[in-house]
Amino acid sequence: MAKSPKGRAVIISNQYFTSGHTQRDGADIDVANLTEMFNKHLDFDVIVEKNKTAGVSSMSLLSSLFLENTRWYVKYREMAT
Repeated sequence: MAKSPKGRAVIISNQYFTSGHTQRDGADIDVANLTEMFNKHLDFDVIVEKNKTAGVSSMSLLSSLFLENTRWYVKYREMAT
């Protein structure tokens, strides 16, 4: 039996910038298309982070990975006992 969802996808989308470019048009369309692909077609939980600094985006990704690994570890420990 395949597990559902199969994993977690983190989409980091920056539409507005403080230096150089002022706006990236089409970012919302990209997020919608990626969310649909990962969620509906590939069966992933999707987390979307919009317009975050590099530090905040990195922390979101690390938090997501930590939660996924913690859940795996707890399941592993339960099976081992």
